[in-house]
Amino acid sequence: MTWGRGESHTVNDSPSTTTPSSKPRLGLIPGMLLVLPALLLLGLQLLFVVAPVQLGKLQSFSHKAGDQLYLFPALALPLFLILALSWPPFLPRLRMSLARLWQRLNVDRKAIRELLGRIEHFASPRDLTELAGHYNDAGQHKEALAYLATALENGSEDPRTHREAARALYELGAMPQALHQIELALQRDPELGFGSARLLAAEIASLAGEAEQAELHARISLETKGESVLALFWLARALWQQGRKAEAREALQALKLLPKDPGRQRDPKSDWARARAKLALRTGGRP
Repeated sequence: MTWGRGESHTVNDSPSTTTPSSKPRLGLIPGMLLVLPALLLLGLQLLFVVAPVQLGKLQSFSHKAGDQLYLFPALALPLFLILALSWPPFLPRLRMSLARLWQRLNVDRKAIRELLGRIEHFASPRDLTELAGHYNDAGQHKEALAYLATALENGSEDPRTHREAARALYELGAMPQALHQIELALQRDPELGFGSARLLAAEIASLAGEAEQAELHARISLETKGESVLALFWLARALWQQGRKAEAREALQALKLLPKDPGRQRDPKSDWARARAKLALRTGGRP
């Protein structure tokens, strides 16, 4: 099935009936950037400790060079940690990855089994859309798209079908198609714009290179919900993409001045947006 404008994005129209794997694909790139070099340096340290002969060979060429090589892993690891932690978006990005992992590990498998049993007898668009939402939560976005394609072929007019399709296409990197689906969802139910769907539309439009649409969605969110970290962030990025850097900086300054609500649970994505804004104000680069 073709999901919208731009390059076509097709899926298998005959979804399988397997439940999500207990080991979904992980997106811990920030964590890997920290862990892999640390393991490499630890391995070098162990090599020099366990096999002192190798160190001796190095010292035979240059005693001073050998000492420096011996100390390098011990010195480089703390330095690497300091550099990683000094980059403002690093920890929020890591928290976002961990939150996504937690969501995937806690997917409601009982509900999935019940829905699979129901659609074997009658594949209602509502059940197919709900099932696709669970697969999206589990990180199995191609499987979600297959069920959503079936829901649309069965005549679904539920805006949530398009919203879930936008989520899946967004995660698969098909931004033009994701933007088309989220806009269809907002057209069918404008009240979705009062929730996270409007911010998702702004984010997808920005990532798809549609800066004017991203600006429009961000401004609508600001008008309907008031100032929020993510609305101001995506507005700033959309303005920056259009070359309106002074206006983008004003939006970032407004974001910076927003108070943190100590009574609410911290949102990793909002923390990431704050960190990106802080970095952009400091360096003058893209939000």
